[in-house]
Amino acid sequence: MTSYKSLWAISNMFFYISLAPTMLIKIECLRAFSFKETVSATGSFSSSAQVGRGGYGNVYKGILDDKTVVAIKRAQEGSLQGQKEFFTEIELLSRLHHRNLVSLLGYCNENGEQVYFLSFLHFQAYDSFS
Repeated sequence: MTSYKSLWAISNMFFYISLAPTMLIKIECLRAFSFKETVSATGSFSSSAQVGRGGYGNVYKGILDDKTVVAIKRAQEGSLQGQKEFFTEIELLSRLHHRNLVSLLGYCNENGEQVYFLSFLHFQAYDSFS
């Protein structure tokens, strides 16, 4: 039984996440970032890296190890979703592709944190999209 543990399998460029024995969510290839990578990319969620704030939480400019600039949206306490809701939202966001929308690049679901990694919009205020 895998109850609420992520189980990964790659098939035809999709990831499958098993949240419960009878529930399987299909997610296009997204990177699952560790919380350590998340902290490193944001400089420990430095206030100087913060680029926006919304009802869900704060948005930070992050720089990954490969020098890719990303927006990192971190849930604040009180706005956390359940595992099922979080991964359902990840599944839906992973399928949205449009030139006027930011792309979901990955996520972190570790240490009680729910974090989205998004493409970074230069010279845009992320809180204007909340």
